[in-house]
Amino acid sequence: MESNYATEITEALSNVPSEIALIVLTDVDKRITDWLASGGDPNARYIQQQVNYAKAISTRFGTKKEPLIAGKQSQ
Repeated sequence: MESNYATEITEALSNVPSEIALIVLTDVDKRITDWLASGGDPNARYIQQQVNYAKAISTRFGTKKEPLIAGKQSQ
């Protein structure tokens, strides 16, 4: 993912339970990676839609306060 988008997405998911955040992060990463691999513009509206999706998930499911750490899942 483009680093500024990755930061926005990770921050948006930081208060979401790890089980949900991991699924959303994996999905968004795949979508953005596929978009860019197919020649998509990294500044396209599609990328911002993925950021907005992560923010919407945060609004709906955000509850915890510990940060999302790559590779760490809740027990």
